[in-house]
Amino acid sequence: MENKNFISVFFSEFKSKWFIIVVLAVILGGGLMFEKRNSSGDVIYVSTSSYAQILAKVELNDSVKANGFHEMDDSGFFANALILKYSFMKETEKTFDYSKFNANFPLLNDENKIKWIDKRLWVASYYPDLFVFSFGVLDEDAKDVEYTNANVEKYILDYFNFCNERLQKSGMGHLEIIEKGLMPSQGTLIPGKSFVLKYGAIGAALGFAIGVLIIAGLSMKKMKKEN
Repeated sequence: MENKNFISVFFSEFKSKWFIIVVLAVILGGGLMFEKRNSSGDVIYVSTSSYAQILAKVELNDSVKANGFHEMDDSGFFANALILKYSFMKETEKTFDYSKFNANFPLLNDENKIKWIDKRLWVASYYPDLFVFSFGVLDEDAKDVEYTNANVEKYILDYFNFCNERLQKSGMGHLEIIEKGLMPSQGTLIPGKSFVLKYGAIGAALGFAIGVLIIAGLSMKKMKKEN
């Protein structure tokens, strides 16, 4: 009986408040379509990340070993220092077209450029004296896939040489390359209109579901008042 009462109250509320569902469906559907729209209206280009890596070994000078320093790990290596990565980025802005790695790069201020490079360029040690230098242009970057795939290896090699030069100047030792690796980006075209309509339909369905829940809540509230 209680279920029947709720159903009758729900449909009564639905008849008088159906516009809530319509408004929410239009707002959420239209909002998602607007967010996912493509400026050209024809296609949307989606690409995966592109990574280049160098596995390197630190060869310490004999004079350093004589002082009891026999191996180097993350704590003793400077290559992952943010200031060094930022210095390299500034030094190579004329060598590499960063707008090809991310179309929005020229719009970033210095603070956001630092965050951008710190997330994509890193060095890590998985064993004493062994370091992996990595540079990745991520799937979230609005990249030129052809340019990116052609330059990520050169980019990480230039950073490797940049760090090696400073290690040698410090008198500590030098870096030797053991292995290189590349995972190129893959790009694909998605029809823009169908992509946008798909998200519009998802938004409308979500709006419909939320509207139904709101009306159900109002129905239960009304039943409590009547009881």
